[in-house]
Amino acid sequence: MTVLDFYDMLVVLLDDFPLDLIIEASDLAPRVVDGAWHHLIGQPAPDRGGIASALANGEVLFCMHDLQRMVEFRLVYEEVLFAVKSYYQGAESSSRYELVKSLRSELSAGKRAYGPSEGAWQRLLCGPTGSILTCKLETLTYVEAVREMAECFELVPLPIPAALLSKEAATEKAAESSPTEVAEHAETMPELQGFKAERSPPRDRRSPGPWRSVERGSLMRSRSRA
Repeated sequence: MTVLDFYDMLVVLLDDFPLDLIIEASDLAPRVVDGAWHHLIGQPAPDRGGIASALANGEVLFCMHDLQRMVEFRLVYEEVLFAVKSYYQGAESSSRYELVKSLRSELSAGKRAYGPSEGAWQRLLCGPTGSILTCKLETLTYVEAVREMAECFELVPLPIPAALLSKEAATEKAAESSPTEVAEHAETMPELQGFKAERSPPRDRRSPGPWRSVERGSLMRSRSRA
């Protein structure tokens, strides 16, 4: 498919989606150069002749998955993409180790609202081999680095663990409980019988304690005189 093909499909759902963003993402997405494993949209099977004809006519073709992934990466990680572009200014390539080290440091210092997980950084560091031993030897160009990030980084926030959700819900429910609710539960829970449900007074209105109160001091003095 071409950039315009992808844009025509997308505007059916989002009629104001910017075409410039898709063009910018397409500069980083891999292009189709062989029709042996791909086919044009609408064709049931790979057709070398159809793709060859399109390429001969000057069409720039992309695999839909690759182009979609890069557009999503551009939307979610705009600040990360800007940091990668700045990192590669004046340099054709960089080792995986230096790239990950520099980006993590910069993004952590900037306190970005959303960034990749530690697992994503680890996948980028180890590369396709999955070995951390070669991270200082293997180099990546700017385009290669961005393409690997688009495959390694999460495009949606990680789900919150169920244990944290249940704990947070229990905390909120306890904080929202009112004296009326406690009294209602006391009717069905014998251990709450006789419990006086009232809120504590503000800190500035609380008594400093019976051992410091003037009334208690006066009472003790009157008893000692008696």
